[in-house]
Amino acid sequence: MDLKLNPLHSPQMGGHQATGQAKELTDAQEARQAAILKAAQDFEASYLGITFSSMLADAMPDPEGGHGEEMFRGALANALAKEVAESGGVGIARSIAAQLEVYSK
Repeated sequence: MDLKLNPLHSPQMGGHQATGQAKELTDAQEARQAAILKAAQDFEASYLGITFSSMLADAMPDPEGGHGEEMFRGALANALAKEVAESGGVGIARSIAAQLEVYSK
């Protein structure tokens, strides 16, 4: 679900937009939708970071890079998770954003 394609419509506006106040509402709605999407992507990245960290630990229990590689494995998992979440993710962020949008009405 692309939140930017589904702006909220104010019942007071009667389905058409006036200038001034309507523009401010639209800007506020867009800012709220952007904040919701950011929070959902951050949550997805956090979840994926934990998942990737566990996967990396299982895939390479004894890293060849020694203690240094082991220390930075968490940072690698978090960086991978952030990139996956920002590039569309696995669907968690979209689901959470849709629910947050419903609950915030």
